[in-house]
Amino acid sequence: MACPAMLWIALLEDFVFDIPNPLELELAVDKAFDELKNLGMKSNNYFLAGHSLGGVFVGMYGMSHPTQLKGILLYASYLTREHALHAYPVPVMTLSGDLDGLTRITRIVDTFESVNCIIYYQGIINLPRKLENDVKNDTSATFRTPVIVMPGVNHGQFASGLMPPNVAKHDLKPDVTEENAHEQISNYTRDFILATLPDPNPYAKQAMVSLSVSYQNTLAIIQPLLDIKGLDDNSNHTSVWTSMSQKIIAGSNLDKYVKAYDTEVSVAYIGEKNPEEYLNEEGVTVLTYSSLRQPINPEDVSEVPQTPEEIMAKMKSSQAIADLLGNVTASGNLTCKDVNQVAFAYVLANTSTAAKKRFKQRGLPIMFYPDKPIKFEEDWIRSKLQLDYNELGLHVTSYSHVTNVKNQDNGSPGMHFCKLLSPYRAMEWIYIDSLKINGTINTTQS
Repeated sequence: MACPAMLWIALLEDFVFDIPNPLELELAVDKAFDELKNLGMKSNNYFLAGHSLGGVFVGMYGMSHPTQLKGILLYASYLTREHALHAYPVPVMTLSGDLDGLTRITRIVDTFESVNCIIYYQGIINLPRKLENDVKNDTSATFRTPVIVMPGVNHGQFASGLMPPNVAKHDLKPDVTEENAHEQISNYTRDFILATLPDPNPYAKQAMVSLSVSYQNTLAIIQPLLDIKGLDDNSNHTSVWTSMSQKIIAGSNLDKYVKAYDTEVSVAYIGEKNPEEYLNEEGVTVLTYSSLRQPINPEDVSEVPQTPEEIMAKMKSSQAIADLLGNVTASGNLTCKDVNQVAFAYVLANTSTAAKKRFKQRGLPIMFYPDKPIKFEEDWIRSKLQLDYNELGLHVTSYSHVTNVKNQDNGSPGMHFCKLLSPYRAMEWIYIDSLKINGTINTTQS
């Protein structure tokens, strides 16, 4: 349906260097309000929209001026992490595309999944509130704080014409036309406004139905990302992938006897923990330890990778498990490289059909190199998984620390420590970074 209400639109201009900034935004908004009133606008149903960095500033404005707005619209943008989505003072729509090379879908996943609620209780405890749980507990969250991902849409399609150099360099080739993208953006904008306007509003119900459908469609798009992210980033504080990796390291002769359970600890404390193994009625129980090294991104910039830089996985060696069992021979010398290759295969098998098709058509590969062994655990802790991005693909090299089961010259006996590729980082490569050489706007324009 077309928008049934009269829509007044004001474009905010006259920023220094033509770049929106918080200092000038308030004056620009006040000026726009005055001009709209002078032109005959009678209502005070104001909505403020911003694209990309402009959306970040819109989020800041809405936080400090909630009484002046009925809602905000973030186009290819998001509320930065210090602003909790569920506690934001006015309704907010987060709208992006899954082929956005600057506002990555992996950043939008965080917005969809969590409202980043930091609760202070006897110290600082990070307890993320899930948008999915918000929707289950309060269906109005679907309409008040919708997070919508449009398939096939990129960053630049929120605008038109020649893209700025940075957008042309980093944005991905879209799967839909500019006309189609603009139609989707217009429809979601209409639905959000109609669902948010105060009563009486005869069009709100239909708009809410549309937003409910968009919620389900978005969930379907990002579900593979949520699943892979949840392997290592979850409320149970366990790295499922490290548990799976322990069985891989054990080898084909032993994996059926191994039950592995992982505990995640902070990077600062990983040096104090070592894996343990116990006999059980069916074989061996291994208690592994892991740490996720997250990227340092205090400014909450979405153009850079959002996924873990590595998993620091502390596991038992295949020989240590075989010796404990006593009647089974260790199978082969499996390495961290082998685990990383399995991770990539696992992720590719669980990638969405659309993302897998794009990757096979124009994505660059991941190349895995032999482990670099490190003798002392302290040096292994300080090392960092090598992730080298270039025009040929992603080059991955792991650091390992493996000790003999019979001596302790270089650490505790029977250990197999790996700096592992995060499955979520591998999925981010498939969805975004692998497409940035053969699938950016820049390459399609040349």
